[in-house]
Amino acid sequence: MAPASDPADDRACVDLLTFDDPRRENVLSVTLSQTPAERLALWKREGDGTIPNRAAVVDGCASSTDAERAAVAEEVSELSVDVLSDTAGPMELALTIGQYLGEWAEDSERTLACIHSLSELLDSFARGEVVQLINALDARLEATDAVAHYHLDPEAHDEQTVADVRPLFDAVVEHAPEDGWTVTTSSRDEAPQFRGETSALYPDETSPEQLPLDHSLDDVFELLADERRRRATYALARSRTQITSLERLADEVVDREVARGDVTGPLHRREVEIALVHNHLPRLDEAGLVEYDHETGEIEKRGFEPGLVTFLRHVDRLERP
Repeated sequence: MAPASDPADDRACVDLLTFDDPRRENVLSVTLSQTPAERLALWKREGDGTIPNRAAVVDGCASSTDAERAAVAEEVSELSVDVLSDTAGPMELALTIGQYLGEWAEDSERTLACIHSLSELLDSFARGEVVQLINALDARLEATDAVAHYHLDPEAHDEQTVADVRPLFDAVVEHAPEDGWTVTTSSRDEAPQFRGETSALYPDETSPEQLPLDHSLDDVFELLADERRRRATYALARSRTQITSLERLADEVVDREVARGDVTGPLHRREVEIALVHNHLPRLDEAGLVEYDHETGEIEKRGFEPGLVTFLRHVDRLERP
């Protein structure tokens, strides 16, 4: 926590992302208030410029341009840039971050993430939405043994807002010009929830277009962390029938992977079917979303309640090429 204009904020960011040799770390930079080029320049200015084992930028900065992103990708070929849509909300942001955490979880290298910035989130969305985002990401970070820090400019908010968000974090690292950095740890047992505020994540039940999720966001993010399982889940959500077959679901997943250019060869469909039978369908069955009959190959949808279907269809549109 430091003024956005304070150079100490930049130095602390890179310090928190370089606990170890960057080549033994995965680094995820989520930027909402600066362009990817600005965040890359910061990395080079405050660090030694070493590119991490894996590196990605989730770009939600309104001032970013395609040309700037292309220049960043050309400058550092190992860096991937994931662009959020102009209409993306906290749920889409959380899902995108969760996908990276899930994909990188199997690496031996630890994942470190930067959210720049919490101030931008609080300015753009209802506090209830922001709290839900933080809580959902916290569960994913813990599940994947990853660490994240958030930037907050205390000068951009009133004292009550700053006091409200403090308990959401395990530690608050605060900079004062005369004292330097101080670290305060806190219990999260009394974390505020702001459930009285209407938002996309705390729906107004009188609105027919805002439907509650019966499943926890943590469970949904966990299920959707795998790209192929997402495609299967999207296909099931869009199916108009309650029961489908393994063959039909495999065909739909293959069609989606063909559209994305992800087909690996002539045995690709067989690979998809095996993955569905031995990995993804059991996970969906365990979550209560389907019941899979191994003998007949029939898949019966169980837990696709309206709120979940609406959410899945929306995110599916965001991911389509």
